[in-house]
Amino acid sequence: MSIFAGLTFKERLAGVFGLSCYQLMDKKFDSIHEESGSQKPPVFMGHGKQDPVVKFDWGQMTAEGLKRRGFKVDWHTYNGVPHSVAPEEIDELERWVTARLKENEGSIA
Repeated sequence: MSIFAGLTFKERLAGVFGLSCYQLMDKKFDSIHEESGSQKPPVFMGHGKQDPVVKFDWGQMTAEGLKRRGFKVDWHTYNGVPHSVAPEEIDELERWVTARLKENEGSIA
């Protein structure tokens, strides 16, 4: 949900992240993204390789599809992690968010 909502949001965002996720409504995404007038904010995606709920392949296909569409995607994988988060995932996400905020300081409403 966060990937779809963030990448079709009309206002400028410093970035969008999704953990253990995949692109909703992928076939309609391009037209909805274009209609929204949204920019192409950077994307952080993290996914456990042993996720039985949201299959790892779904997340990987989403990351690859976004890259093909011109989005900058930071794709992170975690061995042995099911549908949950790992401490290293939170650490990497924290660094990514901090970097996005520093890059956009004063320019995000």
